[in-house]
Amino acid sequence: MKASLRWWILVIAVSVGIASAAAYGRGISERLDTAERDRTALAQQVRSLGGTPVAGPKGDTGSNGKDGRDGRDGTDGTPGPAGPTGEPGPAGPTGNTGIQGPPGDAGPVGPAGPQGPVGATGPIGPSGPAGPQGERGPQGDTADACPAGYEGAIVEIKEHDYFLCRKVT
Repeated sequence: MKASLRWWILVIAVSVGIASAAAYGRGISERLDTAERDRTALAQQVRSLGGTPVAGPKGDTGSNGKDGRDGRDGTDGTPGPAGPTGEPGPAGPTGNTGIQGPPGDAGPVGPAGPQGPVGATGPIGPSGPAGPQGERGPQGDTADACPAGYEGAIVEIKEHDYFLCRKVT
């Protein structure tokens, strides 16, 4: 579809160009004819006033002469004197940093420095593993162990006792 559209646009553009060139050529031809008539009328006016016109009627176009032959190449001239030495140019840009060389040999160990001040306390470390289960203590008072509206109860699951708070309904 696009190639067909481009082809028609090209045909239209070429047609408009040819029509414009033909109209332009016709306009030039008409102006030349008008100029020739005006020149002839002016020459007649000059004759009727007793003068001799400078431009006469248009003559026939003559034939072209023969082409001349090519001339020979000229000789090279002598070289000119050397010019003066110019001023030095500006400094060039700094080059790239080179690669780092290998580390040198270790130097001798220096004397020990003076004792520094005591540092700040460090962060607390991670908790250690849990210790063994302790002996079961006496049962405490469970009345205050649950919030208001709940009651405490001990439940045994897989041979372990758990204390739970149940909502009173």
